[in-house]
Amino acid sequence: MIRVQPAAEDARALRVLVTFSHHVFTRELQEGDDQEAVCGPSTDLRCFCPDRFELSLRLPAILEEAGRRKVHFPAPNHARQRNFLLVEVEASGLPYLIAFNLEPAKKADVEAVMFVVSAHARPSLPSRSRMDTIRFATLVAKTVRGEEIRRPPKKR
Repeated sequence: MIRVQPAAEDARALRVLVTFSHHVFTRELQEGDDQEAVCGPSTDLRCFCPDRFELSLRLPAILEEAGRRKVHFPAPNHARQRNFLLVEVEASGLPYLIAFNLEPAKKADVEAVMFVVSAHARPSLPSRSRMDTIRFATLVAKTVRGEEIRRPPKKR
């Protein structure tokens, strides 16, 4: 669980339960993969990836800091997709893309539930300066209140 502080000074911190897909430590299957490394549900078999696993160990710390950062909307051609993107730059200089979705909680002990769909190094990520953003704390607060999440207006 992480706590996110909304921008309003008098607002209380929002509790967000974070869950993870096996995609954060696996990759697509490739011919010749060791069958011992294959994992996941039968409808989504993947191969354990040591590189993704190592990066995934940093996810809790990265997500703890997310409340003070901006996240990116999906590309416009994925407008119906619910995933938002958090990008962390690794020491190697490669972007580490964290794709997640967020919804209001159904239980009273947290206000929102975040599902990390995937996380992996993404060398070919488009320029983040061209990607629409929203503050993570704003995204969480609007989600909890049931408000529509809108892209910022286009700059002229």
